[in-house]
Amino acid sequence: MHDPVTITIPPIAQFTNNFFISTPLFTGGQNFELKPYMHNYALLVAKKGEESNIQLNGSPLTNFVQPWGDLPIPAGSTEDMLVGAVIEIPHGTRLISNPTGANFQCVIYGFDDRESYGFPAAMNHAVTAY
Repeated sequence: MHDPVTITIPPIAQFTNNFFISTPLFTGGQNFELKPYMHNYALLVAKKGEESNIQLNGSPLTNFVQPWGDLPIPAGSTEDMLVGAVIEIPHGTRLISNPTGANFQCVIYGFDDRESYGFPAAMNHAVTAY
């Protein structure tokens, strides 16, 4: 049985439209030999209608582990409808972006033998005047 893992999911106000991501190296389990993780994923959340604009290295998304689907919104919320998906990504440095400029969220995670990782790809910390 595995212990639960906690990943911080940034709020909608911190969504952004470009994520330069780099998957980490795995320490190799028993051998302590650095190597790429066997499984690397990106969990994506976007406003409904913007999902088809999101790209990986300038190309449409492929390798869906979980295709786009509606996400629940709390009753009484005034937020736009959100959709989420999970794609498998290759090891290395990548750009996940929305060239239309619409913001979305990306959380990177992965696992291998006895080791895993997960983190928000980025968070928009710009100060907005209301």
